[in-house]
Amino acid sequence: MMEKEEKRAHKRFLRTLEVKYSTVKGLISDWTMNISKGGMFISTRDPLPEGTNLILKLKVPNSNEEIVLEGEVVWRVKPEESRGTLIPGMGLRFKNIDEEAIKKIERIINEQEG
Repeated sequence: MMEKEEKRAHKRFLRTLEVKYSTVKGLISDWTMNISKGGMFISTRDPLPEGTNLILKLKVPNSNEEIVLEGEVVWRVKPEESRGTLIPGMGLRFKNIDEEAIKKIERIINEQEG
């Protein structure tokens, strides 16, 4: 019998980064709470349903550069569910991420760590 598979493949880092994505409601601009090489958590009062695929544009700090990523909503916390330490938002897993995008994310993580 398998234990709960909640172990993350990548360490998460607390980062507040601007992220933009399109929904049926239009272009949305929100903020990440954390990020890893495998995904991110976006703070939003209107999280999208699990299984939703998005094209994300992540703003690189101190630059005009954006990283374009594909992501899938894998879990969410609706505003009515956010009690105590839970923040409304959605957890995304990156899909089809290339080596160049991973290197850019690593650079953002490492720059802000120091």
